[in-house]
Amino acid sequence: MHLALYNFIGILLLPVMVLRLLLKGLKTPAYRQRIGERLGFIKSITGRVIWVHCVSMGEFRAAIVLIDALIKAYPNYKILVTSTTPTGSKAVSEQYQNKILHYYFPFDIAFIVKHYLKKIQPDLCLLLETEIWPNLIHTLYKNNIPTLLVNARLSERSLKRYQKFTTLTTHTLNKLSVIATQNQNSAERLLNWVLIRIK
Repeated sequence: MHLALYNFIGILLLPVMVLRLLLKGLKTPAYRQRIGERLGFIKSITGRVIWVHCVSMGEFRAAIVLIDALIKAYPNYKILVTSTTPTGSKAVSEQYQNKILHYYFPFDIAFIVKHYLKKIQPDLCLLLETEIWPNLIHTLYKNNIPTLLVNARLSERSLKRYQKFTTLTTHTLNKLSVIATQNQNSAERLLNWVLIRIK
């Protein structure tokens, strides 16, 4: 699969993804809130920005040490943390109150991602674990924004799934600036695709 086809499928599925959030909101109302952020409708951020994406509460908890280090090392930067779940959003708010920013992560569709990036204009993006989003990574790369895959892991099961989309996976991973893996097994699996240095 190529990026153009991936993007086309994403556009077709966009109404389904929004409907899914609305249906999940019947049980968990927080899913119905701030849907606009997932569509790229966010407030602009002024100044220098470091963007950290943690898909859910678990990944955010694991990233707290990293986020604290970024706050200390870069006091003049604004730290933006994104997540996809309400529990992740709540965890960010409880941990940091107003010390950092939080938005929901955008749907990985080209026009949404481009609009989202224009609003935040990050100087650096850190993606946690297996957050491999082709349109996002491609757009960051085209805008010369360093993008790191941090604490990366790739299980045997995930490897088989990504192997179904070898072309897209290869092109996406090779646009990352750095991949830092959790363990040697993940590093060896990722070496099937990448030319950059894995740490």
